[in-house]
Amino acid sequence: MLIFIAMISMWLFPLQARFSNPIRATIRNAFYLSCKHLIRTIGMLIVVTLCALLWFVGARLFWIPLLVGISLPIYLCVLIYDKVFEKLEDTIKEAQKEEVEEGEPASVGEAEIPEVALEQITEQNAGQDVEEISE
Repeated sequence: MLIFIAMISMWLFPLQARFSNPIRATIRNAFYLSCKHLIRTIGMLIVVTLCALLWFVGARLFWIPLLVGISLPIYLCVLIYDKVFEKLEDTIKEAQKEEVEEGEPASVGEAEIPEVALEQITEQNAGQDVEEISE
C-alpha cells in the first residue's frame, strides 16, 4: 500500500504545478498517469529512494548530502516525466485549436487535463516508455 501511495505521489506535485485542477481530479490524474506510465513511475521511485539512501549513508560525510540534497532527485524526476507532459500539453493545444475552429470559446488561463487527452496520449505511446528511457 505504501508503494502504491508513493507511486501516486510521484505525479501529484508535477500535475498540480502544471495544470489547474481540483485536488480530487489531480489525484485521479496522478493515479491514471502512474498506472499508464508504470516504467517511468518506477524509475522516479528508484531515483528518490537511491537519493534518500545516499542521504542517510552519507550523513557521516557532510558534503555528500549537500551535493545530493533535494534538488538532484527532483531534477532527475523532471527528466523522466517531462516528455509525458510535453505530449499531454500538445494534445491539449490541439483540442483548444479544434474548439476555436468549431466556434466554441477556448479555455483561458492554465490548461486543465481533459480525460480525452490522457486517453489519447496513453494509446499513442503505450509501448514507447521502455524505448524512451533507454535513449
